[in-house]
Amino acid sequence: MLENSIEHEYFQLEVAYKQFLHLLLKNKKADDPTLKVLLYSGYSRVIQHLWELMKAQVCYKVSKTQSEKENVVEEFIVRALESSAEQYGDETTHPQSKAINLAKYQSFAKDLRIHRNRVSGHVLSQKFSAYPLSDFWSKYHAYVVRLTSSLEQEWSTSISSLASVPEVDSFSKMLTFGQDEWGSNS
Repeated sequence: MLENSIEHEYFQLEVAYKQFLHLLLKNKKADDPTLKVLLYSGYSRVIQHLWELMKAQVCYKVSKTQSEKENVVEEFIVRALESSAEQYGDETTHPQSKAINLAKYQSFAKDLRIHRNRVSGHVLSQKFSAYPLSDFWSKYHAYVVRLTSSLEQEWSTSISSLASVPEVDSFSKMLTFGQDEWGSNS
């Protein structure tokens, strides 16, 4: 069922974001090489899951065929950010900024896709230099937070609900390697 898949993708986004925030706090306390790489990797996973979740939204709300078109997904992201701006009152407080915001939203949507593909999805020689996450963070992190927050309202579900999806449950049971019950001492 598509709804379960979207809920799972949201769960992955939520976990990636929480792990990133945890690492962010640790990064303030130590100059640790492993932490630096984990922090970078963590934010790239946030970007990856955010893009995939927005793509899944297009599949769910528009069509599977349309979800395969980058420009349609990008436009969907723009509309989601516009809706968020209306919800937060940005457009009514500063109506003259609507056109400026639209251009920023379009830039974000495109860069989200590019960074998802280049930083998270592929191994490239220019992975770090051509697509610096620090630039993406500085320009767009507020949009990442807004979208993540609005997606939470729509797709957050209990962990028990996800765990009861038959495929998730059977995979877990298979990995008990024949054990009859969890928690047995045998």
